[in-house]
Amino acid sequence: MSCSEVQQCGSPLPDDVFAREILVRLPVKSLVRFKSVCKAWRAMITDHDFTEMHLHHQLQLNQQLNILFTYSDKIHRMVIKSTDSTVQCDDIALKELEHSNYPYPRFWGYCNGLVCLETDTFELALWNPGTQFCRRLRYRPIYYHNFDSISSAFATAYGFGYDGQIKDYKMVAINPVDVVNLRGHCVVDVLTLGDNSWRRIAFINLSSSSLQYQSGKFIKGIIYWNLNILQPEKLICFDIHYEVFNELRLPNVFYTENIFNGRRCKIEISELGGRLAVVRELQPSSSYDFFHEVWVMKEDWVKMYSIDESQNSYLWSPSVSLIGSFGIIEDKKKKKKKKKKNHFEIVYMNNRYGELFSYNPSTEAFRDFNVRVEEPARSKPVLVYVESLVSLDQ
Repeated sequence: MSCSEVQQCGSPLPDDVFAREILVRLPVKSLVRFKSVCKAWRAMITDHDFTEMHLHHQLQLNQQLNILFTYSDKIHRMVIKSTDSTVQCDDIALKELEHSNYPYPRFWGYCNGLVCLETDTFELALWNPGTQFCRRLRYRPIYYHNFDSISSAFATAYGFGYDGQIKDYKMVAINPVDVVNLRGHCVVDVLTLGDNSWRRIAFINLSSSSLQYQSGKFIKGIIYWNLNILQPEKLICFDIHYEVFNELRLPNVFYTENIFNGRRCKIEISELGGRLAVVRELQPSSSYDFFHEVWVMKEDWVKMYSIDESQNSYLWSPSVSLIGSFGIIEDKKKKKKKKKKNHFEIVYMNNRYGELFSYNPSTEAFRDFNVRVEEPARSKPVLVYVESLVSLDQ
């Protein structure tokens, strides 16, 4: 129905300001349809400022998790809502790339509704699952001092994020110079989407690190990697605007109670409520019990909560993954003043059985969603995204 037809029916369209306030609150699927209502709405919905307003609203709302994983030659999506115990599951196709060797795409990053993925032929692409927008990235030239038959993908750390100062997206790739010996000397390439060209910006030394299957976590202008797997003392940080590397020291307890004290220690990077978070999982060498801790970065590292996994054996396995969260993290002081319950929930996946469940740090309550990811070992990494209208053609 066109604008003129709506007006002839006696129901005039609201003015631009009012329409914007209504449309910005609607899901992406509805907005994609409403672009066909009239030229004015199409111009509004595809406007860059409207796209940013809609994304900001979705991030602030944070009432559901959109989860992507691969299984049986398809990409699957689960939608978990904070107000509902049921989980919506469906298949989601890569329409633009369905004939481009995508049986098991690897997810290499996420930012503002755009998913960076890689084919089995090592082709990189950006894909918006909500709008089905897709753009292949320019092939990255790779140079190794000592090349072997080892695939480049097995020794690459990727990162993807948005440079707000130049209003453009960037892709970062870290590769070892010597693939065979992996001595820690690496080259860093950066692709700026607007230029559509790779630049070699640095040679860095990441000794005692492992680059295999590493995907960086982009949070507020910084990409973080946990590359020192055996010595979890620091994170590697990349400022996406200035294109420089730094290190962020982890809490002292992370490396004073490590494997040398008879504990198996696993560290994962995550994001909770827009904040950098790290998950530490410990297992005493003489026990089958597991202890789980989550720390978030405020002005400094703060332990958010800890769980004795042996008390929740029906959900926990020797390995769980923090998938994401919904709700808003409230500071304890504000929480006491308002006297309201904190409905912030953190979603986990049991890596052995693929079961999804959530944990509320405020009430210490668990919620089982009675759903599982098929073959979790093959489905990793699971990726969480927020639906947006972002298109690199804007």
